[in-house]
Amino acid sequence: MGPLGLMLCLVQGYERDGRQQARRGRGKGAGRTGHYNDTTTLGLLGITLEPSQGSIDVRKGQSANIIITIYSVNGYSGYVALSALCESGPACEAGKLGFSFNPGTVYVPAGGYATSTMTITADKTAPVGSINTVRIIGEDASSGIRNSTTITVNVTK
Repeated sequence: MGPLGLMLCLVQGYERDGRQQARRGRGKGAGRTGHYNDTTTLGLLGITLEPSQGSIDVRKGQSANIIITIYSVNGYSGYVALSALCESGPACEAGKLGFSFNPGTVYVPAGGYATSTMTITADKTAPVGSINTVRIIGEDASSGIRNSTTITVNVTK
């Protein structure tokens, strides 16, 4: 990997063996599986997203909530818009999962964090027993700072 590739890995995070790696030396999420973002090594501004749980069951025809915490990295402060993308799984492929955030945009103070409630809705015709990968994205459009993490959504009866 050349210098540019290494820089992108350090800023955007990386996956190893299909699982995202966590590495934050302090705080609530230290050592937990989640998104690995080593912007601290380079001293770059950034954000880290941490879901309250890595996997959630959602009954078909119903909704479930998780909390997304957005942490400031290296003094970043700004407004972060949240979105979600259904990446893989039967309910994703069928378009049977929906996502919303409240609030949809949060202010992250320098050295601090903000939270948002993510609501996941499974259509009443979503395939039961399906395991689906959902990517949660946080982006500050004005600065171009962006990061993401994934969760697993299991559709139940």
